[in-house]
Amino acid sequence: MTKHERSKITVSIVSHGHGVFVQDLLADLNTYCADAIEVILTINIPENQIPAGFDFPLKIIHNTQPKGFAENHNTAFTFASTDYYCVLNPDIRLRENPFERLTETLRDEQVGVVAPLVRNPDDLVADSARKFPTPWRLL
Repeated sequence: MTKHERSKITVSIVSHGHGVFVQDLLADLNTYCADAIEVILTINIPENQIPAGFDFPLKIIHNTQPKGFAENHNTAFTFASTDYYCVLNPDIRLRENPFERLTETLRDEQVGVVAPLVRNPDDLVADSARKFPTPWRLL
């Protein structure tokens, strides 16, 4: 896939006073993915660090009242201008661009949601995936 064939992705990040984590994540996105993304950052509670100076489009939403997870990302989604939408927690770090493989997988019409393999700081696979709950599994 050439640079011009890549699909752009909207990345939604919500900060609840996570300024340092957000700065690190945005730096990773800038290093590995700047040409493939736009970022919508929601500042859910007031904070002093407002990031700037990245090579990707960055829209910042300042909430006047804190909102919940879904409401923040649903609001950000209304500003998305791409075919793909990705929710990222502010405390993750990237080692490479994960989006090319993820969007390639999503092109399969039988696939509706994808997620990368998540590793903890010790490089072990994190317990981040859950099967869809059913009454039987709950018992």
